[in-house]
Amino acid sequence: MSSSAAEGAQVEPDSEAMAVAAHAERVLPLATASLGDDYHYQSLPLCVIDAVFSIGVRYSGTRNVVARYCTHKPAPHPGR
Repeated sequence: MSSSAAEGAQVEPDSEAMAVAAHAERVLPLATASLGDDYHYQSLPLCVIDAVFSIGVRYSGTRNVVARYCTHKPAPHPGR
């Protein structure tokens, strides 16, 4: 299929995926779902460190790397 033909093609939703999504909406409390404090960082560099160092390791090791980074790099002050 050429790229121009692919651009105009409609993708049919997978019925199995749609069934899983519908079940999740019925069963899970998605409206009130929230992430724990472990998932919130105060800066983009901490998010990047978490993303890079959590690949293929135990998450406790990632938390240790973030904690060590924070001891060596003071948090920025608001307004800077």
